[in-house]
Amino acid sequence: MDFVMTRVMPAPCERVFRAWSDPRLMAQWFFAEMGWSAQVRNDFKVGGTYQLDMLDQGLTVFSAHSEYREIVLVYGVAMSYGGIPLIYLNDEIGELNDYSYRADPHKADDSRWVHRPATHWQNHELRHAKGALQSHIFSQIKHLIDLRKGLPALSSGIEPIETQNAHVLGFAHYHATGPLLVVANFSERPQSVRVEVLHQQGLSWPAADLISEGRVALNEELNLSPYQLAWLKPV
Repeated sequence: MDFVMTRVMPAPCERVFRAWSDPRLMAQWFFAEMGWSAQVRNDFKVGGTYQLDMLDQGLTVFSAHSEYREIVLVYGVAMSYGGIPLIYLNDEIGELNDYSYRADPHKADDSRWVHRPATHWQNHELRHAKGALQSHIFSQIKHLIDLRKGLPALSSGIEPIETQNAHVLGFAHYHATGPLLVVANFSERPQSVRVEVLHQQGLSWPAADLISEGRVALNEELNLSPYQLAWLKPV
Protein backbone atom coordinates (compact mmCIF):
# COMPACT_ATOMS: atom_id res chain seq x y z
CA MET A 1 0.00 0.00 0.00
CA ASP A 2 1.32 3.46 -0.95
CA PHE A 3 0.75 6.69 0.94
CA VAL A 4 1.27 10.08 -0.69
CA MET A 5 1.38 13.16 1.53
CA THR A 6 1.29 16.68 0.11
CA ARG A 7 1.39 20.10 1.69
CA VAL A 8 0.82 23.51 0.10
CA MET A 9 3.30 26.12 1.28
CA PRO A 10 2.38 29.84 1.14
CA ALA A 11 5.75 30.69 -0.42
CA PRO A 12 7.39 30.75 -3.89
CA CYS A 13 8.69 27.42 -5.20
CA GLU A 14 12.28 28.70 -5.19
CA ARG A 15 12.12 29.59 -1.49
CA VAL A 16 10.63 26.22 -0.52
CA PHE A 17 13.22 24.37 -2.62
CA ARG A 18 16.05 26.31 -0.95
CA ALA A 19 14.67 25.50 2.51
CA TRP A 20 14.79 21.79 1.61
CA SER A 21 18.25 21.89 -0.01
CA ASP A 22 20.45 24.48 1.74
CA PRO A 23 21.96 22.75 4.81
CA ARG A 24 22.16 26.03 6.71
CA LEU A 25 18.42 26.56 6.31
CA MET A 26 17.56 22.92 6.93
CA ALA A 27 19.39 23.02 10.26
CA GLN A 28 16.98 25.75 11.39
CA TRP A 29 13.83 23.65 11.09
CA PHE A 30 14.49 20.02 10.07
CA PHE A 31 13.89 18.31 13.42
CA ALA A 32 11.02 16.51 15.10
CA GLU A 33 10.14 18.86 17.98
CA MET A 34 10.80 22.33 19.30
CA GLY A 35 13.88 22.34 21.52
CA TRP A 36 15.70 19.87 19.28
CA SER A 37 18.57 20.81 16.98
CA ALA A 38 19.93 19.48 13.70
CA GLN A 39 23.22 19.09 11.92
CA VAL A 40 22.96 18.76 8.15
CA ARG A 41 25.45 17.95 5.41
CA ASN A 42 24.03 18.16 1.90
CA ASP A 43 26.16 17.62 -1.22
CA PHE A 44 23.40 18.51 -3.66
CA LYS A 45 24.48 16.80 -6.89
CA VAL A 46 23.97 13.49 -8.62
CA GLY A 47 25.87 10.90 -6.61
CA GLY A 48 26.16 13.37 -3.72
CA THR A 49 25.19 12.35 -0.20
CA TYR A 50 22.84 13.77 2.40
CA GLN A 51 23.31 13.34 6.15
CA LEU A 52 20.87 14.56 8.81
CA ASP A 53 21.56 14.22 12.54
CA MET A 54 18.70 15.35 14.79
CA LEU A 55 19.53 15.85 18.47
CA ASP A 56 16.86 15.79 21.14
CA GLN A 57 17.15 17.71 24.41
CA GLY A 58 19.02 14.78 25.94
CA LEU A 59 21.48 14.89 23.00
CA THR A 60 20.31 11.53 21.67
CA VAL A 61 21.11 11.45 17.96
CA PHE A 62 18.58 10.37 15.31
CA SER A 63 20.24 10.05 11.91
CA ALA A 64 19.17 9.75 8.28
CA HIS A 65 21.37 9.24 5.26
CA SER A 66 20.66 9.16 1.53
CA GLU A 67 22.19 9.64 -1.92
CA TYR A 68 20.91 11.89 -4.70
CA ARG A 69 20.07 10.35 -8.05
CA GLU A 70 19.55 11.78 -11.50
CA ILE A 71 16.60 14.17 -11.76
CA VAL A 72 17.00 15.20 -15.39
CA LEU A 73 16.29 11.72 -16.69
CA VAL A 74 14.64 12.66 -19.99
CA TYR A 75 17.45 14.96 -21.08
CA GLY A 76 19.98 12.34 -20.10
CA VAL A 77 18.29 9.89 -22.45
CA ALA A 78 18.07 12.49 -25.23
CA MET A 79 21.77 13.30 -24.92
CA SER A 80 22.80 9.66 -25.14
CA TYR A 81 20.36 8.36 -27.76
CA GLY A 82 21.93 9.93 -30.83
CA GLY A 83 21.54 12.91 -33.11
CA ILE A 84 21.50 16.49 -31.82
CA PRO A 85 19.51 16.84 -28.57
CA LEU A 86 17.10 19.75 -28.34
CA ILE A 87 16.82 21.75 -25.13
CA TYR A 88 13.59 23.71 -25.09
CA LEU A 89 13.68 27.38 -24.16
CA ASN A 90 14.32 27.82 -20.41
CA ASP A 91 14.26 24.08 -19.67
CA GLU A 92 17.88 24.43 -18.61
CA ILE A 93 16.71 26.30 -15.50
CA GLY A 94 13.47 24.37 -14.91
CA GLU A 95 10.93 26.96 -16.04
CA LEU A 96 7.35 25.71 -16.08
CA ASN A 97 4.91 25.64 -18.98
CA ASP A 98 3.32 29.00 -19.79
CA TYR A 99 -0.42 28.76 -20.49
CA SER A 100 -0.98 32.50 -20.86
CA TYR A 101 -0.93 32.04 -24.64
CA ARG A 102 -4.54 30.82 -24.39
CA ALA A 103 -5.63 34.39 -23.65
CA ASP A 104 -4.15 35.65 -26.92
CA PRO A 105 -6.52 34.95 -29.84
CA HIS A 106 -3.55 34.95 -32.24
CA LYS A 107 -1.86 32.11 -30.31
CA ALA A 108 -4.68 30.25 -28.58
CA ASP A 109 -4.97 27.58 -31.29
CA ASP A 110 -1.26 26.77 -31.31
CA SER A 111 -0.23 24.79 -28.22
CA ARG A 112 3.46 25.10 -29.13
CA TRP A 113 3.41 28.44 -27.31
CA VAL A 114 3.21 26.56 -24.02
CA HIS A 115 6.96 25.93 -24.47
CA ARG A 116 7.75 29.54 -25.44
CA PRO A 117 7.42 31.41 -22.15
CA ALA A 118 8.48 34.97 -21.59
CA THR A 119 12.01 35.04 -20.23
CA HIS A 120 12.36 35.86 -16.55
CA TRP A 121 15.93 37.08 -16.41
CA GLN A 122 16.02 37.04 -12.61
CA ASN A 123 15.48 33.26 -12.75
CA HIS A 124 18.36 32.90 -15.20
CA GLU A 125 20.65 34.66 -12.74
CA LEU A 126 19.71 32.03 -10.13
CA ARG A 127 21.50 29.36 -12.16
CA HIS A 128 24.65 30.58 -10.41
CA ALA A 129 23.07 30.78 -6.93
CA LYS A 130 24.11 27.91 -4.66
CA GLY A 131 21.11 25.94 -3.41
CA ALA A 132 18.66 27.37 -5.98
CA LEU A 133 16.50 25.01 -8.02
CA GLN A 134 17.67 26.71 -11.21
CA SER A 135 21.31 26.15 -10.24
CA HIS A 136 20.77 22.45 -9.58
CA ILE A 137 19.01 21.75 -12.88
CA PHE A 138 21.44 23.90 -14.88
CA SER A 139 24.50 22.22 -13.36
CA GLN A 140 23.16 18.71 -14.02
CA ILE A 141 22.33 19.41 -17.66
CA LYS A 142 25.75 21.02 -18.10
CA HIS A 143 27.32 17.93 -16.48
CA LEU A 144 25.60 15.70 -19.06
CA ILE A 145 26.74 17.96 -21.91
CA ASP A 146 30.34 17.87 -20.66
CA LEU A 147 30.22 14.07 -20.45
CA ARG A 148 28.73 13.83 -23.92
CA LYS A 149 31.58 15.87 -25.42
CA GLY A 150 34.10 13.28 -24.25
CA LEU A 151 32.25 10.18 -25.44
CA PRO A 152 32.98 9.33 -29.09
CA ALA A 153 30.82 6.20 -28.64
CA LEU A 154 27.75 8.45 -28.79
CA SER A 155 28.54 9.17 -32.45
CA SER A 156 27.82 5.54 -33.32
CA GLY A 157 24.43 3.98 -33.87
CA ILE A 158 22.40 2.41 -31.09
CA GLU A 159 21.42 -1.17 -30.46
CA PRO A 160 18.36 -1.84 -28.28
CA ILE A 161 19.00 -3.80 -25.11
CA GLU A 162 16.24 -6.09 -23.86
CA THR A 163 15.75 -5.47 -20.15
CA GLN A 164 12.62 -7.61 -19.69
CA ASN A 165 11.40 -4.87 -17.37
CA ALA A 166 8.69 -2.55 -18.70
CA HIS A 167 10.00 0.32 -16.56
CA VAL A 168 13.63 0.16 -17.69
CA LEU A 169 14.86 1.46 -21.05
CA GLY A 170 18.16 0.07 -22.30
CA PHE A 171 20.32 0.64 -25.36
CA ALA A 172 24.00 0.46 -26.21
CA HIS A 173 26.54 2.19 -28.43
CA TYR A 174 29.37 0.04 -29.81
CA HIS A 175 32.47 1.96 -30.85
CA ALA A 176 36.21 1.42 -31.37
CA THR A 177 36.81 3.18 -28.03
CA GLY A 178 34.61 0.61 -26.29
CA PRO A 179 30.89 0.09 -25.64
CA LEU A 180 28.60 2.39 -23.72
CA LEU A 181 25.47 0.96 -22.07
CA VAL A 182 22.63 3.33 -21.22
CA VAL A 183 19.91 2.24 -18.79
CA ALA A 184 17.09 4.40 -17.48
CA ASN A 185 14.48 3.64 -14.82
CA PHE A 186 11.27 5.53 -15.61
CA SER A 187 9.52 4.31 -12.47
CA GLU A 188 9.04 6.02 -9.11
CA ARG A 189 10.11 2.72 -7.53
CA PRO A 190 13.42 0.84 -7.58
CA GLN A 191 13.75 -1.52 -10.54
CA SER A 192 16.21 -4.22 -11.59
CA VAL A 193 17.44 -6.11 -14.63
CA ARG A 194 18.19 -9.79 -14.03
CA VAL A 195 21.78 -10.89 -14.49
CA GLU A 196 20.86 -13.65 -16.96
CA VAL A 197 19.13 -11.08 -19.18
CA LEU A 198 22.35 -9.04 -19.29
CA HIS A 199 24.59 -12.04 -19.91
CA GLN A 200 22.45 -13.30 -22.79
CA GLN A 201 23.33 -10.05 -24.59
CA GLY A 202 27.05 -10.17 -23.82
CA LEU A 203 26.87 -7.65 -20.98
CA SER A 204 28.98 -9.06 -18.18
CA TRP A 205 31.83 -6.60 -17.67
CA PRO A 206 32.64 -4.43 -14.64
CA ALA A 207 31.60 -0.87 -15.40
CA ALA A 208 31.84 2.70 -14.24
CA ASP A 209 28.72 4.86 -14.17
CA LEU A 210 29.95 8.06 -15.77
CA ILE A 211 27.08 10.10 -14.32
CA SER A 212 27.35 9.18 -10.65
CA GLU A 213 31.04 8.16 -10.85
CA GLY A 214 30.14 4.90 -9.09
CA ARG A 215 31.07 1.32 -10.00
CA VAL A 216 28.63 -1.32 -11.28
CA ALA A 217 29.20 -5.06 -11.69
CA LEU A 218 27.22 -6.45 -14.63
CA ASN A 219 27.95 -10.00 -13.48
CA GLU A 220 25.15 -9.57 -10.94
CA GLU A 221 21.65 -8.11 -10.93
CA LEU A 222 21.56 -4.49 -12.09
CA ASN A 223 19.62 -2.41 -9.57
CA LEU A 224 18.33 1.08 -10.37
CA SER A 225 16.91 3.65 -7.99
CA PRO A 226 13.72 5.55 -8.88
CA TYR A 227 14.26 7.67 -12.01
CA GLN A 228 17.92 6.72 -12.16
CA LEU A 229 19.86 7.07 -15.38
CA ALA A 230 23.23 5.34 -15.83
CA TRP A 231 25.84 5.61 -18.57
CA LEU A 232 27.95 2.49 -18.11
CA LYS A 233 31.41 2.08 -19.62
CA PRO A 234 33.77 -0.90 -19.08
CA VAL A 235 36.65 -0.43 -16.64
